[in-house]
Amino acid sequence: MFWKLLAMRKRLFGPLPRRFLLNKNIQIIRMPNSDHIRCVCRFAFIPKDMESLWLEDPRALDYFYQQCTADVVRGRYAFEMRYEACIRLAALHMQQVAVESHLLKENNTVSLTRLETEYGLNAFLPTILLENVKRREIRKHIRYYLKRDSAKLSESLARQASLGIGQQPLLSMRVNDTPVSLRVRYLDLLAHLPTFGGRGFSVTFKESQIDMIMQIDPRVGLLVRHPGKTGRPTISIDYDLIDHLVVRRDSEIASLISIRLKSNPDQGLEFVVDKDDIDDLVVYICGYQLIHCSRNLVCEVDDSPPAQIEPPTNPPPYSAVHTVIPSGWNYSSDINTSEQSLDLTTDPPPYELANSFAEAQDKKKDESETTAPPKHSPSRRNSDVAKRLLRATDSLLIKNSQKLQRKEMISPIVAR
Repeated sequence: MFWKLLAMRKRLFGPLPRRFLLNKNIQIIRMPNSDHIRCVCRFAFIPKDMESLWLEDPRALDYFYQQCTADVVRGRYAFEMRYEACIRLAALHMQQVAVESHLLKENNTVSLTRLETEYGLNAFLPTILLENVKRREIRKHIRYYLKRDSAKLSESLARQASLGIGQQPLLSMRVNDTPVSLRVRYLDLLAHLPTFGGRGFSVTFKESQIDMIMQIDPRVGLLVRHPGKTGRPTISIDYDLIDHLVVRRDSEIASLISIRLKSNPDQGLEFVVDKDDIDDLVVYICGYQLIHCSRNLVCEVDDSPPAQIEPPTNPPPYSAVHTVIPSGWNYSSDINTSEQSLDLTTDPPPYELANSFAEAQDKKKDESETTAPPKHSPSRRNSDVAKRLLRATDSLLIKNSQKLQRKEMISPIVAR
């Protein structure tokens, strides 16, 4: 079965090197800085059933287990793994090492002191956890899980000793073989991590131009979510629904992948992906399609540069359908400023017809003016009001002057 794949480790900016999956079309020797590239053989895809992998190739299961324990200890999943999960995995790893290294006590229990003296805690836990949590707390929690699993471990060892490995049928070996059982439990627990056996890609949904995260889930399919949200995915695509893929260049720094579904193979979901991630995304989808559906997924690749849209040099013809945008300086604020379609394909009416229509409108206007009662213009009305005010002012001045003359004539000073 197809599980393993060559992976290229290239150290970029950061503490951990970045891995790229290699396909058959990549020539490493022609890549820039090829002297600093390291290729490793890794399990890139998770098998559907660990027990089936054990029955098919026991050494493959051991290789996969060693790869996973090394990734956990190096801190590959440290930022997404909870503290309890790290301690639980470390306890299972210690039990497996103690059984195979014959470091068990007389009562078939695991001694944490012996393992720490022989290997150290760095062989079972990531460094970032050891630097941020007290060793006393770590030992306390590991002993709790070791004590809880001691009865099950003793029972499994007793059953294995009574039956013997050589007398067991191959189908029941996973249950009775204690090291294999511990390996499978370790892998089953680790498989619950979101990025285990997959990877998240930053994509842009072409239709809505919204940035999203596409997660490759080994069991469910393609899960597309908004950044920062871990709930129900916005788009979920099962591997059985994918018909084929179409990849083409979208720009100098990005590529476009179209996921064509079986229900509508002519039109699919389009996502814009970084050009450095498009190869890994295609390999992951094709790999899990082969594992789940047992068929090779067709991927059409178009490496031609994107077509350059040149602006038109000549003005468009008048008799055509135009896309216009109303401007604010010549339209009222109530007009919608979005793009609108203006159809000028029909010719304007003849001059005689338009002129006759205008003359009819002028005649109706003249008739309405003659039948309407006369109305005083605002300027004439204002002049009448001004004349009335002047008359009132003159009469008031005359009255005041007459009163003043009477007072002067009656005054005693004037009489003497």
